[in-house]
Amino acid sequence: MHDKKILLIGLEKVFAGTLTVALRERGAEVDCLGGETIDLPGGAYDVLLIDVVADLALIKRLKSVSPDTWAVIMADTATVPSPADIIRLGGDDYFMKSRDVGYLLLRLGHCLRYLTSRQEMLAQHDQLEKEIAAKNAAKEELRQRLIFYQTLMNAGSSPLYVVDINDFTVKWANRACYFHNDYEGRTCHQLTHGRDTPCNGANDPCTIAEIKKTGKSVVVEHTHIDDRGKETIVEVHSSPIFADDGKLIQVVENCIDITERTQLQSQLRHAQKMESIATMAAGIAHDFNNILTVILGFSDLAHSLLEDDNELKAYLLEVIKAGRRARALIAQILSFSRGKELAKQPVLLNPIVKETVKLLKASLPSTIELRFNIDPECGMVMAEPTQIHQVLMNLCSNAFQAMESEGGTLEINMERLTIDEKGVAAAPSLRPGVYICLRVIDNGPGMDPFTMDRIFEPYFTTKAQGQGGPGSGLGLSVAHGIINAHKGVIMVSSKLGQGSVFSIYLPEIAMEMETDQQVGLPVAGGGDEHIIFVDDEGSIAGLGKKILEKLGYKVTVFTDSIKALAAIKSAPDKFDILVSDLTMPHLTGLGLAREIKQADIKLPVIIISGYSLDRNLADEAAKYGVRAVLKKPFEYEGLAQSIREALTAAA
Repeated sequence: MHDKKILLIGLEKVFAGTLTVALRERGAEVDCLGGETIDLPGGAYDVLLIDVVADLALIKRLKSVSPDTWAVIMADTATVPSPADIIRLGGDDYFMKSRDVGYLLLRLGHCLRYLTSRQEMLAQHDQLEKEIAAKNAAKEELRQRLIFYQTLMNAGSSPLYVVDINDFTVKWANRACYFHNDYEGRTCHQLTHGRDTPCNGANDPCTIAEIKKTGKSVVVEHTHIDDRGKETIVEVHSSPIFADDGKLIQVVENCIDITERTQLQSQLRHAQKMESIATMAAGIAHDFNNILTVILGFSDLAHSLLEDDNELKAYLLEVIKAGRRARALIAQILSFSRGKELAKQPVLLNPIVKETVKLLKASLPSTIELRFNIDPECGMVMAEPTQIHQVLMNLCSNAFQAMESEGGTLEINMERLTIDEKGVAAAPSLRPGVYICLRVIDNGPGMDPFTMDRIFEPYFTTKAQGQGGPGSGLGLSVAHGIINAHKGVIMVSSKLGQGSVFSIYLPEIAMEMETDQQVGLPVAGGGDEHIIFVDDEGSIAGLGKKILEKLGYKVTVFTDSIKALAAIKSAPDKFDILVSDLTMPHLTGLGLAREIKQADIKLPVIIISGYSLDRNLADEAAKYGVRAVLKKPFEYEGLAQSIREALTAAA
């Protein structure tokens, strides 16, 4: 009864006092009220002991302020209320009225023990309800947090998924994953690579295996394939997920699409390679022009010295034609190296195809049969002949290499086609109109779909060692670029074991046909003037001397521009015209012209250059009295014509 609070109401005064003393001795706090009282003391009580003779309405009044009070009604046998009455009155128990203090103490002890148990149970119930409420609140907070994180992860545009480290199955995937609603029971390598074995090797290292080794996040590059077969290059950021005991259980992978970035990097590398090639090409072209100058010049000289019925004259004519073709190729290389586009002109493709066939016949082995079929109705196209010749030779060379080991048939066809709306639907790259279609057909081993998809990519090559060394992978990409620049289309069709067909479509133009360029133009008449010829290449200087002397001129040759300038200054009236190379050590051709101009020497100047002069150099050349600029390799006729025109203008 220690620390319990008990209220006695309506008990006989003396007995109430005795009971009060006994209860207080046992540590209880006791208040005692007479039966006639109507005012209750404040505060809560543990037990209310009330005689039935008292105002039983006090029970309800007391319970209204102290609902947990245990109300006990004391009655004699004549006034024992029924359980229903006890409940109706607000009572919890009743005692038989007795003046035996021991009996009452015993009964009150039972009540207090029950009350203590009840209070403990209520306290436990309250605690349990609090714990349940706390758990429910934590569960709701966890649910809301899960919703938040799922919303956050689904808001991302990059695929993100969680993988079990033991069986590689995907446990969760965000909406950015194409397999978002279809991943249950499937592994990451099945979903992202379309295969049944885990990733392995340098090209696609397994992120889970790497994390198992180090326990740290890793970043790798993979090529993922979706359910439609589309390939995407991704940067996989993988991070470990640990259990509470520190054990690795899962890996979360975030896949960032770097396809475009990779392509841009590849394009940058390609641009850097092309820039390096362009720089190298310019140097090679300049030196090669000097070589061609000697070849064409002496060939022209030899050709002019032979009688018309001499068999060698026809041979030299072919050398001159080939040299001119080489000169055009060098011009193309120089244009490429300087980023300039070669001028296009209306041309017939028939002569280009015939010349290509003639060259191929001389080089193809007997195991390869060459056929060609050219429609004479084919009109003209706007094109640069040398570039078209290059494309055709490139396609034929590829076909030859494909059939080199087994032999076969190489066929070149050309026809005039009208493409209507139906044809455009079959080939979306084309527009309705009239085209000249040039086809290169071989019955070699053909190509698989993977090779066909990449055939026009820069640096992609299937040429292996033993075939003249590995290819550069530039041939078909350059051909593709040339045809696109001509507003045409190049397409390929092929199947393994059935050969390949490359088709070039070039728009036909409506123009009058012109005659082909002839070899051996009329030579301008010479004279007895004195020409000073300057070139640091001894062979070119010697060629110039022979050509000009054959024309009747008096010629003085120098291979040193400083010595040439000294000769001119020492005898300014001795020479009638200066012909000088542009690029020379110590003093360039323009520098030589400038010195002559500043010395007020009236001497017309012709510059010979392996390069095309840009606008600044051209303006500078005109300012210093340069009458003409000849491109190397110059020819017999061209040099003679330019000198005659310059001398006539200066007269």
